[in-house]
Amino acid sequence: KAVRPSDQYTNGIYLQEQLTWHRLQLLLGARIEWFTDVVQDAKGAKSYTHQHAFTPRVGLVYGITPSTNVYATWIRGFEPQAVSVQSELWELVAKGDYLNSRLTATLSVFSLRQRNTLYNAGITGEPNRMVPIGEELSRGVELDVTGKILPFWSVMASYSYNVAEITKAAEGTKDLNLQRPGTPRHSANVWTKFVIPQGALEGLGLGFGVHGVSERLGQV
Repeated sequence: KAVRPSDQYTNGIYLQEQLTWHRLQLLLGARIEWFTDVVQDAKGAKSYTHQHAFTPRVGLVYGITPSTNVYATWIRGFEPQAVSVQSELWELVAKGDYLNSRLTATLSVFSLRQRNTLYNAGITGEPNRMVPIGEELSRGVELDVTGKILPFWSVMASYSYNVAEITKAAEGTKDLNLQRPGTPRHSANVWTKFVIPQGALEGLGLGFGVHGVSERLGQV
């Protein structure tokens, strides 16, 4: 089956301002975009779909100490498709560099809401048919630690706890209030690297890593 030719056009205006006052930094941004999809059918007739979006963002950074910063972010997103995918992200993060930057740690708490995410419809004979799910909400915490135990031995570790549920869907949808497909609630990884500091193999790096996740549900 032939794929119908299509064109996509995007035009936008973006404004951003960054303000600093002592230890406090404020980032204000706003984007206005206009989207046009042009699809041509088998007879050459064209159909036009017009969409527009206003997507603001606000960021706030405060230096608690010379080595530790906290920052908060609020962002709205928009992805043009057959249905518009909208998102809203809230995030609070603490990040620090310690021991002369030999140790870096980042802790974040987040909430991400998405509307009209597209999933495969599961219709026999139409493998590319997609349907929108009403709303998804992801809330959780992430921890990342990177450090050098020795000048030639480094370790990176991270952990994420993510409660990602489909909170709104069509009546009768069995996945309502279940964990989002393909998204584990727990995930973690550890990676360590050793670089031979001297001798005939000086500079040769050897690494080892482990990545693990909890149960993941299948497609809706």
